[in-house]
Formats: sequence, C-alpha cells, structure tokens
Amino acid sequence: MKSKYLNVFVMIMAVLMIGGMSGCSIVDEDKDKEITPFPIITKDVNQSSDNNKPSNPTSTPSPTPSPEPTGIVDEKEYPELAEMNPSYDDLIEIYDDYKLTKMKYVTDPDKALQTVADKYKISTKQVEMVYSYVYYNYSKVVSKGKFNPNWVRLKYGKLISINEDEARVVIKAKITPSFSNSSTIEQNYYTVCDLITSQGFDIFNEIQYWAVADMTNGSESKVISFTISKKVIDQIAEEKVLPLYLADYLDDLWILPSLLK
Repeated sequence: MKSKYLNVFVMIMAVLMIGGMSGCSIVDEDKDKEITPFPIITKDVNQSSDNNKPSNPTSTPSPTPSPEPTGIVDEKEYPELAEMNPSYDDLIEIYDDYKLTKMKYVTDPDKALQTVADKYKISTKQVEMVYSYVYYNYSKVVSKGKFNPNWVRLKYGKLISINEDEARVVIKAKITPSFSNSSTIEQNYYTVCDLITSQGFDIFNEIQYWAVADMTNGSESKVISFTISKKVIDQIAEEKVLPLYLADYLDDLWILPSLLK
C-alpha cells in the first residue's frame, strides 16, 4: 500500500517538475530574445533636408563693400584725414561750411568747430585738418571737384556775378587800376587763365568775361570784355597759351580806349 502511495507521489512530483521547466523555458525565451533597438538617425550637418527648409526662403544680402580709397589725401602727411576717404567735393563742402559757421559764431570758435563736426559726424580735429588742407591746396581741390560758382576766386578783382550752363559761362568782375594801363589789362588775362588751370573752368566750351572799374569821375564803366573758345580753353589748360600772350587768341576783344594810350 505504501508503495502504491509512493508511486502516486512520484508521479505528481514529476508532473510538477515538467510544468515548472516549461514555465522557465518561456522566461528564458524572453530573456534570450534579440531586442531590436530604436533606430538612430544620423544627419550630416552639411546636408540640407527638405523638411527643414523654410517655406519662403530668403537670401542673405551681401554686405555693402567699402568704397575704394580715393587716394586724394596723403596718408603719411594727413593720416586722420585720409581715414575719412573724402572726395574733393566733400573737402570743399566741409571747408565752406566751417568758414561760414566761424563767421556765425565769431565769439565762440569752439561751438563753430563742434557744430560742423556734429553735422558731418567727424571729429573736431578732422574739421580743422580739412580746413587747413583745403586752405593750402585750394586750387588743386577746386579744380578736381564738380564746378560750383560759390567756390570761384578771382586772382585779381572782385567777382560780381557768374552765370553758367552746360556749355558756356559768363563772368563779370570788378577790378581796380594797376600801376600801368597795360598791367590793368593784363590782370584780366591772368585771372581767366587761373580759372581754367586751377578752378575747373576747362569744362566749358566757351567763356565770356568782362570787367568793370570805377572811373575818375566816380562812375562805373566797362573796361574790357572778350570771349574764349573751347580750342583756346584747352590750350590754356595745357599751358600752351600763357596769360601774357592771351590777347592774340581771344574773340571779340574790347578794351576801353583810354587804356590803350
């Protein structure tokens, strides 16, 4: 009887062991199962993606290139002035503006200096350097810049009026008598030659000039007038015609008879 119960017990234990081994096999299958990792997406930073492109792409504007140096001012002699990279017109404009502003603030020169510096956004030292540079190089600066009647300086006499268009300019001046009649006449030739060679008047196709002077009776009268053609203007600019001999190249030359005596 005992052996019968013993056999039954052994059979039950065997069944339990087989069931336990089956459960372990399931666990082992899960443990040993190859796990597929989440995909890792790598992206080349130099490669663009259509999904990352903006809907309305805009191109980045290229920076504005710095202006080429004008080379007008010697960097060694005027380093701070050269930093401004000015044109001849810039120099004249600042020069004239400072000259007029000094007259406005005649009792306060520092205010005049600062006013001009603030207007052009430069230093007060640069304003002074511009004024000094133009003052000592006036003929060169004026002749290289655009023609401006406000810049005209007569070598002899006082400018009364100047009227110009694209091709012709008419100059009216007032002179004073010189030590001789011939010198009184010749000063006008030197004046117009200086306008052509030093103040940009070579751009015109024709120059009409006439001058007046005070007479001994107190009246004002014309003393000389003439016209210079484009051909002669160019010859004067090239210094092929000199002031002393200009009379031989003029058109419509008229001289007050009393000066010819």
